[in-house]
Amino acid sequence: MLARFFAPAHIGRVAGARAFHTATADFINYGPDGALVTSKVSIRIGDPGEAYVMIPPKVGRALQAGSLLTNGSALTNGSAKSALSYFHDTQHFTHESSPGYPRLVIPQQLPHQSAANMSPATLFLYGKLYTIALNGTLDAEFAKLASTVGPDLGPALEKLKDM
Repeated sequence: MLARFFAPAHIGRVAGARAFHTATADFINYGPDGALVTSKVSIRIGDPGEAYVMIPPKVGRALQAGSLLTNGSALTNGSAKSALSYFHDTQHFTHESSPGYPRLVIPQQLPHQSAANMSPATLFLYGKLYTIALNGTLDAEFAKLASTVGPDLGPALEKLKDM
């Protein structure tokens, strides 16, 4: 079990250690022949009650590409985030504009944000593992803040490496 620590000052809550655990998810996508293919992928998922999943970049790019192709957009979109939907009954994420495939089925229920079966989520495309978080949660706020720190830290770290 690994822990992550954070203290976003503007949220006004006391932060603490939060664990994430390794789990296996099913990534379902169309193969080259047009048939559905299921792949087992290693993910990181929070404790029960937490609302985030960390996924391999290859899976994140496929989820984003599926949405771009559905919307007829160019793959050079370059966006650092993408809108997803999480379906509580089947425990899967898919792009909000394409509720079919590709999809990521996770082994743990995430908390409902309302009485609805679907909760909006955001895929943050940054880091060694990409993050999917349910919108309106502290986990989404953390992912949003973390996604903006990288570009700011890069030049500073580059300057520090030769000191």
